[in-house]
Amino acid sequence: MRYEMIEDAGAADLISNGRLQLGISRGSPEQTIDGWRHFGYAPSQGQTNADMGRRHAEGFLELLSGRGFAKPNPNPMFPNPPGLLRLEPHSTGLRKRIWWGSASTLRAKPDEKGNETRLYEQVPYERKEDGCHDRIEA
Repeated sequence: MRYEMIEDAGAADLISNGRLQLGISRGSPEQTIDGWRHFGYAPSQGQTNADMGRRHAEGFLELLSGRGFAKPNPNPMFPNPPGLLRLEPHSTGLRKRIWWGSASTLRAKPDEKGNETRLYEQVPYERKEDGCHDRIEA
């Protein structure tokens, strides 16, 4: 996982005095077949691309919450707090202002720890055999 987006979100939220509302999703119906591969990603064996997107989102949200994950250098340039280091800048409360974009409420379920993520629904589409997408009418 790349961490720049988490750092950028923390900085933007601090600069805006806690007003950032950030939306994430596993991706919209793609213009390219398996477009995630162009970014170096692939689902684990037995997972779908939706599973992979959910796994990445859960990792993103976990780190955004401020959990320490990185072992500190024993000879730092400046003092570190005790324990594992979190991503900085960290903005307390940003995790509660993340929106999960989904074409269905099924994909907006809480994670294993019961953490809810706000849902915004996108227009649902389905992939046709030719790779194009049709809007699903409700």
